[in-house]
Amino acid sequence: MHVMYFTEQPMSAYPAKIGLEFGATALMFSNKYFDPVAGSRLYNEYLEQYIYAEEMGVEGFMLNEHHNAPFCMQAKCNIFASILAAVTKKGTHCLWPRTRCVSPRSWR
Repeated sequence: MHVMYFTEQPMSAYPAKIGLEFGATALMFSNKYFDPVAGSRLYNEYLEQYIYAEEMGVEGFMLNEHHNAPFCMQAKCNIFASILAAVTKKGTHCLWPRTRCVSPRSWR
């Protein structure tokens, strides 16, 4: 069995009240509520989670992307995958919607 780790990597640092008032946060929610400092902090936290998952024995990572959706900060999952390839040692990376699983060793 191949155990993989996945998270939507939500942008949880926007005003929840505004999201609730708007009624929908996918596709039409304005990016004016994006806080780049909080976004940077969250990206680093998510990166640490992937590194920890590998340390705990997870064999691979699933990354996906959404555009203008606070429930997933990844607009281009291949960029985050390249960062993971640089900081992890053995995990396989599966990119969705690209549906291609590759070993980071093949990227180096």
